[in-house]
Amino acid sequence: MDFKNFYEQQGKNFVAFFLSDLHLRNSALDDIAVLENFVRHLIKTNSQATIYFLGDIFDFWFGPASPVKKEVQSLINTLKDYNQKYGQVIFFEGNHDVHLSDYFNKFGFEVIKNHKVIEIRDKKIVLEHGDLFNPDDHKYLFLRRFLRKPWMRILALYIVPSFITAGIGYYFSNVSSKSTKIRTNEKSERIKRTFVDYAEKRLLELNADIFIAGHTHERLHIQKNMDLLVKDFKNQTSQIINLGSWFDEKTVLGTYIENNQLNLDFYKMK
Repeated sequence: MDFKNFYEQQGKNFVAFFLSDLHLRNSALDDIAVLENFVRHLIKTNSQATIYFLGDIFDFWFGPASPVKKEVQSLINTLKDYNQKYGQVIFFEGNHDVHLSDYFNKFGFEVIKNHKVIEIRDKKIVLEHGDLFNPDDHKYLFLRRFLRKPWMRILALYIVPSFITAGIGYYFSNVSSKSTKIRTNEKSERIKRTFVDYAEKRLLELNADIFIAGHTHERLHIQKNMDLLVKDFKNQTSQIINLGSWFDEKTVLGTYIENNQLNLDFYKMK
């Protein structure tokens, strides 16, 4: 996949940016700096674009607890400044960052627990983290439901000390990260096919034009002729996008208007 250099795109009229699976942690200070420099650049250029963080931005964040909270405080303050004076900042919960509202709402950020449908230039776009893509992964789906129980939020906020929550989350994040990095080509292709099947289903359910998610760490951007799947579907061609992860390449998906058309391209952050 060909990535453009973001900092050379000064003439683009960006409307929104989409990022996921950055997995910011206290051992990846360079990644935190890259993201903060990106936001500072948007402030410098007086951008009005909305920034959508589609989950797993932090590694790990549960309720008020995160082992990376101190390291990202400057970044959060910069995002707060952008959110108040320039464009909007919206966080989606992932599987590495859950029950964010109590902490992030106080900075003025909107937090989405599941999915959100937006419209840009008459294009209906479905946004979500993407961790529901595999209906056969029963263990993960059970864990997901368990972690999102209201009483788990109460435990995290008022009962279990934050250093314990953060330590447990960090351990499982390490396990998850290692398993993600060790993949055969066959497994990667299987994950991509399952993700595309899920995305097609979501596009049809919500009668949408574009599906954007992350979670799988398998970056892709494809066009699908949806009318071949369902007769009389209103969109002849839809787009399915997975944002990949910063483990492979530090990128952002940018959307801009050119010749009255909505365009979506991946840009290198560094």
